[in-house]
Amino acid sequence: MIKHDFFYPKGQASPLELYIYIPNTNVSMDVLYLLDGENAFRDYLTMYGRSLRLQKKLDYVNINNPLMAVAIKAGDDRTNLYSPFKIKNAPIKDWLNNDTSVAKEFSNVVVNELISYVDNKYNTNKGKSHRYIYGSSLAAIEALFLGLNYKDSFSYIGAFSTASFIYDEEFNKFIKKELNKEHNIFLYVGEKEESDGAYDSKIYLDTSLKLYNEIKDKCNSRLMINKIGTHSEKSWSTYILDFISFIYK
Repeated sequence: MIKHDFFYPKGQASPLELYIYIPNTNVSMDVLYLLDGENAFRDYLTMYGRSLRLQKKLDYVNINNPLMAVAIKAGDDRTNLYSPFKIKNAPIKDWLNNDTSVAKEFSNVVVNELISYVDNKYNTNKGKSHRYIYGSSLAAIEALFLGLNYKDSFSYIGAFSTASFIYDEEFNKFIKKELNKEHNIFLYVGEKEESDGAYDSKIYLDTSLKLYNEIKDKCNSRLMINKIGTHSEKSWSTYILDFISFIYK
């Protein structure tokens, strides 16, 4: 079942819009949080007409591992919402004026309010070890920020087509500072990626390889490369089960 829900953070007029997958089970569930939640389940909700089509994949997972999913809609301010670092390399000039406080406020709401809301409302397994985070492109940066900056929040991070190259060295310094052996990071990249008419496949591949080389000896990690993968939900969806298998290996 997919439930449409709204969560109102303290002191904010606008809610977080949620799409929540709840498996048919009577036992307590682990929780997968997804950024760009409008792209998780239904094609008609997405900007580009193709979602991750995650429901059938989660139905399959739930044969052995009860797992619910909380997909958080990005809204209109996606660039700021998923950019906790200053943007240095941008195809759109306005991106260079991004407000990092938006992403940091969003992160605090997710960690300090939304998780408690979900745990209190649903029959979840409590604690970091039962909680996971996924994001793609810009949202992959936010997923890594949530997973690394908030030590007790998420045990596994799925970062797909990580767009770290737009932040230059600030992101790299963050990874080196915050990463430790307790982290579990799944990276994915396609060899046919391009986005915004400005970034070609080589930059996505090269930066993902660079990131993996930085983390591979410091934590539990995996990099999957899709030789025909484009920068799209269609390609990302083919590796979602690999990320979940990484969690439940």
